[in-house]
Amino acid sequence: SSHKTASSEDLKKINQNLADRCDQLDAALNEASARIKALENKNNMLEKQVADWRERFCAVSNTSKALQERIEEMRTNNKEKDNTISRLKSRLRDLEEAFEKAYKLSDNKNTRLKEENKMFQNLLGEYESLGKEHERVKDTLNATENKLLDANAQISDLKRTISKLEAQLKQVEHENTLKLRHITEGRLRNSCANKLAAPDVSRRKWLIPGAEYSIFTGQPLEVQESPKDNRLEETYIPSRHHSPPEKD
Repeated sequence: SSHKTASSEDLKKINQNLADRCDQLDAALNEASARIKALENKNNMLEKQVADWRERFCAVSNTSKALQERIEEMRTNNKEKDNTISRLKSRLRDLEEAFEKAYKLSDNKNTRLKEENKMFQNLLGEYESLGKEHERVKDTLNATENKLLDANAQISDLKRTISKLEAQLKQVEHENTLKLRHITEGRLRNSCANKLAAPDVSRRKWLIPGAEYSIFTGQPLEVQESPKDNRLEETYIPSRHHSPPEKD
């Protein structure tokens, strides 16, 4: 019986150990399951990241190809620019040589330019003096023109005065002639009353009272025309003016 009791106790211990072991395994299983789920979630997340990175990689690859093509184009352009720079450097050297030659030639031209500048200054001085002389001549001409206008005005006034005096003189001469004729006719009438008729027919004409013959010479008297106004037409006298000096 003691042997059976010992066996049952051993079985209990074994059973208890197995139960504890099962509990440990269950706990380990639960932990492993949780870790598996965590790993699965992480794996899914990593798969999504891989897909995202794959798309990014494709985009970066395309960009890299485009950049590579652009780099090739830039290299080609740089080669062309290098060739252009080489040509420009060669052209610059040619221009520098030409400039040095021109600078050497300019030394002689500089002296010539100074002489020409001096001649130009002399001509400019002569031109200015001629301009001043021209202004003086214009002023003198304007003064002379004004004096001429004044003289023409005075001449016109004198002509009008002379015309008036001539008309008055003719009027006086005409009046004197008429008075002389009346006096002569009166004397003829008085003398004819005391004399006989003259036999000469030609002398009768100038003895007839009122006949237009001279009692002294027997010649016909000049017919006195009515006095005319020989007044000259007034000459248009332009107003005095001073022409402005001409600008050179």
